[in-house]
Amino acid sequence: MSEELKPEKPELEEVVPPEMKRRRRVSSKWLPQQVIAGLAGLLSLLGLAYLMALLVKRMINGSENIKPSIELSKSASSTILGGQKTGENPSTGPTDTVTFSDSKTPVTSLSHVAKFEMAKLNEGVGAAYNSELPNLPIAEKAILLDSKEALEARAMLDRYLKAGGWREKLSYIFEPERVEASLKDYYDLRHEEEPVPGKLMGASRITSGGSLIVCLYWECSSRPVSGLRAHFHRTRAGQWLLDWDAWVAYSERSWPVFKNERLATPTLVRAIASEDDYYNYEFAPERWRYLAVKLRTPDGVHSLTGYCLRASGLGVAMANLIGVPLPQKIDDETPGIAIRQPGTQTAVTVRLAFPPSAQSDHCVWITDLLADRWLLFEGEF
Repeated sequence: MSEELKPEKPELEEVVPPEMKRRRRVSSKWLPQQVIAGLAGLLSLLGLAYLMALLVKRMINGSENIKPSIELSKSASSTILGGQKTGENPSTGPTDTVTFSDSKTPVTSLSHVAKFEMAKLNEGVGAAYNSELPNLPIAEKAILLDSKEALEARAMLDRYLKAGGWREKLSYIFEPERVEASLKDYYDLRHEEEPVPGKLMGASRITSGGSLIVCLYWECSSRPVSGLRAHFHRTRAGQWLLDWDAWVAYSERSWPVFKNERLATPTLVRAIASEDDYYNYEFAPERWRYLAVKLRTPDGVHSLTGYCLRASGLGVAMANLIGVPLPQKIDDETPGIAIRQPGTQTAVTVRLAFPPSAQSDHCVWITDLLADRWLLFEGEF
């Protein structure tokens, strides 16, 4: 039986609505162009990001062909964008701008502006912090221990004492940039200890030329004569920051090193001063010419004898502080300091220097009397 031929089934054509065909045709036709457009947009974004990175880098580091030199003034009244100060030599005086050797236009970066503004917030307020206004009158008045100012100062000291190391302490210290090297010297090289407050005895408010300082004072075994005092400066940001120099009674050299080296260069020293009758070595001849002053470390461990001419403004001022009556009349040009009782022991900040080729490590010249306290203001350093 012959095999029957079966008719082949025609293939069915996919039925697609006309609008779908149009969409498919359009999509198929424009797909490469869309990819190209997308890549072009991505490249544009990458190019913009690269340009922004170059701009930021140039703002921070300056132009490749221009080398900026920066020096910020300590003055709170100066402004980093205000140009060169009047009357200052640009080669020697401080400037508040980034200056270019081949351009008269002051340029600076946002980071420098931010640092400068932060530094200004931590500055003290008032005339006492103006180095051009020395010898301002100072008034001190007792305040209650539970007053707002005293409580805020105590809270700041607690944070300072709990700080882990001297670098962390800088956050609670007034003028940290100025004293940072002193802290490193005091703690890392001398291995000195922090004074330990005992019983809180009182608080006071110190004012001078519109400036405000709060002082707290305690009994302290390492401060048998003066007690332990903490001075807190009120900043523009409203913070109370500790005067570290006065807190530890910092001297530019430790007393053992100063005596061992017999430095003839005037050196800042904080001490307890009182009358002395020790005249020896270079100061034994013509002893009548000199005023002898016993100078002790705050803890009373080390001592020196300092000398100055009796018939001088420095001699009169020192004599008044330690209660030594002088035979000569005090002339009108001598700064008036209240005469204290004989036997007075008082905190002083002085500059001392050994005589050239000093014969001993105990007898020194008193070259300057900076203050009858350990707290110093601008213009007294």
